[in-house]
Parts: sequence; C-alpha cells; structure tokens
Amino acid sequence: MLDFWAMNHEIYMKMALDLAFKGAGHVSPNPMVGAVLVRDGKIIGTGLHQKYGSAHAEVNAIIDARARGEKIEGSTLYCNLEPCSHTNKQTPPCAPLIVSEKIARVVVANIDPNPFVDGGGIELLRSHGIEVISDVLEEEGRKLNEAFFKFIKTKTPFVHLKLAQTLDGRIATKNGESKYITGAEARAYVHRLRQQYDCLMVGRKTIEADNPDLTTRSEEFEKMSHPLRLVLGSLSGIKKDWKIVTDEYKRNTMFVSTDEDIELNQDVAFFLEKNGIALLSTGKDEHGKIDLKSMLKSLGSLKMTSILLEGGPTLATEFLKQGLVDKVSIFIAPSILGEGKNSIEDLGIESLSQKLNLSRTSTSVLGKDILIEGYLCSQD
Repeated sequence: MLDFWAMNHEIYMKMALDLAFKGAGHVSPNPMVGAVLVRDGKIIGTGLHQKYGSAHAEVNAIIDARARGEKIEGSTLYCNLEPCSHTNKQTPPCAPLIVSEKIARVVVANIDPNPFVDGGGIELLRSHGIEVISDVLEEEGRKLNEAFFKFIKTKTPFVHLKLAQTLDGRIATKNGESKYITGAEARAYVHRLRQQYDCLMVGRKTIEADNPDLTTRSEEFEKMSHPLRLVLGSLSGIKKDWKIVTDEYKRNTMFVSTDEDIELNQDVAFFLEKNGIALLSTGKDEHGKIDLKSMLKSLGSLKMTSILLEGGPTLATEFLKQGLVDKVSIFIAPSILGEGKNSIEDLGIESLSQKLNLSRTSTSVLGKDILIEGYLCSQD
C-alpha cells in the first residue's frame, strides 16, 4: 500500500502531467513538461512549457508563485521530466534556477534521455543538498512523451499508424466509397489526435481517391499549431485543384518523391515551389520505390519528431513490413461490407508465428465504434 507521502506525490505529479499535455502541438521538438510547486500542502505555483523556444515549465511555475506573493524557499517542485542543466539550447537551464530559489525537494517522473541532460540535472540538484525523488508515475510520463523519447534516441520520428475499418477489415466499398466508415465520435478523436503530431502522412493514392483536407477540425484548432501534411508518391499527374495545394494551409504541405521522379517531373516541382509547397527528395529502395528509412532520417534531421500515418493501405503495409511502425490505433465500426478495400495488404506472413503482435493494448468505445490501441512488440 502506498504511504501518505507517496500518494501525495502521485496526486501532484498527475497535475504536472495534465499541465504538460496542454503543450501538445506547440513544443516539438522539445518534450511536453508541466510543473507544480507545493509548500505546506498548498499549491503555490504551476507552469508548463507552452511553446518551443519559450520558458520551461519550472520557470513558469516559479514566476507564477512569485506573482501570487508566495514564499518559494523550502517548497517541493513536481515536474514530469528531469530539470535541465545544460546551456545547449535557446533558454537558460532550470536546475541552477531551482538551486538559487532554495527549493527543498524535486519530484520527477522521468530522467531526460537527452545526452546533454541524462541525469545531469538531478546530479546538480543533489550536489546542492536538494532532495530528488524520481520515477513517480514513470510509465505515465513516458507515454506522454513517447515521441520525444523515440526521437532523442534514434533521431527519427515516432510513427503512429491510424486505421478506420469495418468488422471485416474494409476501409472502402469495392467502388471506393469511404466516407464515412466510423461515426462522429471516432472522427472527433482523430482530429484531436492529429493536433498532437508534427506530421500527417498519406500516400498519393489517398489524395487521388478522397481529396482530403488533412486538417485538425476541432474546437481547439485555432489554438493549436497545424501539423505538416506529408504526401508520398510520384509527382506525375498532381492536380492543381487538390485541397492540399490550394487551401490556406498549402505552405504546410510537403510532397515526398524519389530523386528520379522529381527529375522526370520538373514542371510539377516548379509548380509546387511557386506555391510555397515543400518537396523532399529521397533515394530509391531495391524495388524502385521511396526509401522509407532514408526518408525518416531526413525528416528527423528537420526536427520532425512524430508522424500520424493515415494511409492508404499500400503505404501502411510497407511501413508494417519494414518494422517502421511504433504504435497502432484501429477504429472498428460495427458494420460489414463483404467485398471492398482492405485496410492492410499482403504482409508476406505465411504462418501464425510470423504475425505482428501488439503489446500494452487498450480498448475503448467511441459512440458505436471500438478503438484498439497498442504498440508493436518489435518496438519494445
């Protein structure tokens, strides 16, 4: 059974995590961080990292406490990620500030995996006599910043595959009709999910079939950053009236194609450039298609930490076959189509021992639809 202090630590850490999540869509490539200052059982200040390049959560919590006229010395700081101690960034380090404010105790959920930190902040705090308690709600903290943890270690984006299908695994009728497989609640969830990612990725065929907006349509949208729209495939035959190349967010669109394809379609490349639409050139894999691993490295070099992969089935299948998917969300509608378009194509699996298994799964109900989420075991 948890003792009284441990229970309090979890209560305040949960508050810090909730605060941190408010920075989703704003702080990448930094992690989401929230902070709560407590003295004598009273919350005296709160803060979060609100935007990339702005003050960190610990700083904002201290500023908040000062504005309230509260005494900071001797207080306890709850922060979901280890306070930084290095100067290799735009903002000053937090650990020295904590020392100067004479905060007595710091409670954290996770050690910062950034090699410039990686325990250095905690070491500095302890060297000045500050008590540090770590690993409080560690798993919750790791899940919150799962994209950051993946990116900081591999320099490639966290890939989250989203699928919406019928009970028999169809995403469209045999004639291509797909709007809408799932209900309003599931679609609203997807729009909230989109806000949390740096990039929304689809294949060229999805644009041709649906001409989607690929925007985040929700009540919170005006307050959120708009994710980059990534389209993979040949430039040949791109329509100049597609929404992604004509709407107000067209400058937040990037086409990805091979070096050879771009060379063969210079007129299209010029059209994209003229309209402020980015173009990423990649090499070819052994089958003459876009080298996905190379592409992910290129996106990582552009500080893209996370991708929501939304289809179509050919692209989803290739990512799965190459072991490039970290997380999966499958929305299942209570309907059956019979003939139609499969959500996933042939993965080359010939026996059950080769099947792709999900770990840490969760199931929820959204209206009439069921959502199953989990992580591919190969990524554990």
